[in-house]
Amino acid sequence: MKTSQVGIGLIHSFESYRSKAYKCPAGVWTIGWGSTRIYGRAVRAGDRIKKHVADAQFSKDLHRFEQTIEHWVTVDLNENQFDALVSLCYNIGSRNFQTSSVVRYLCLVEYEKAANSILMWNKARNVKTGKLRVLRGLTRRREAERELFLSTFYYYSNCWASMGLNPNKFVKWWHNWRQRHYEIKPFNMSALYDV
Repeated sequence: MKTSQVGIGLIHSFESYRSKAYKCPAGVWTIGWGSTRIYGRAVRAGDRIKKHVADAQFSKDLHRFEQTIEHWVTVDLNENQFDALVSLCYNIGSRNFQTSSVVRYLCLVEYEKAANSILMWNKARNVKTGKLRVLRGLTRRREAERELFLSTFYYYSNCWASMGLNPNKFVKWWHNWRQRHYEIKPFNMSALYDV
């Protein structure tokens, strides 16, 4: 299975392109689309990357995380579920993903519990104190991943298009429904679709 444009858009919305190396909240040197490795080595202070090189590295990283999902998740997934898990794995790493409760619940065919377990990955270790702390950006990302995992949006949007209906109307309806039914500030999924 391959990550759809929805999944890529989700990852890009949280891992914005940066041409200069920077330390993420967990203190790890990062560059490009959230890559921690370039040119076959770990990112270092002072590293720079051009957009086309960052895009190539992103594709390479994405493929590695897709393989992680395919290896460790043994149950059937729809495209939304796969995309959400790739986004999670891209952010927390393959080792953390494979030992997570998300994978354990999926192996038990407990999809809703697996989706709820995604929310637990909203913390990063404080570099100075060594203690875990909740980060607002990670919380927003986990909520978006969980929502995508549980969503049938992608399926219904494509159904509307296949029936000759305007999928943009479905997108607007879905966003309005979400805003009425969720207390949290809605994640802007429209940025992930060509509407």
